[in-house]
Amino acid sequence: MTILQKNIVQSPRVGQANANSRSPQGEINSRALLAGMDCIPIRHGDNVYWLRATRQGKLLLTK
Repeated sequence: MTILQKNIVQSPRVGQANANSRSPQGEINSRALLAGMDCIPIRHGDNVYWLRATRQGKLLLTK
């Protein structure tokens, strides 16, 4: 199981409270999503997009 899969499995469902979380419900931390990588593929329907973290700390989503 990948780190992303663990985060999704362990995250609360929308509408459930998490006493340790200060983030809005359903929010995913970009560090957890990227799991130490600079770039990850994200499939949306039939398309693959790339989520990339820049050196300036910004996120870019490209097709």
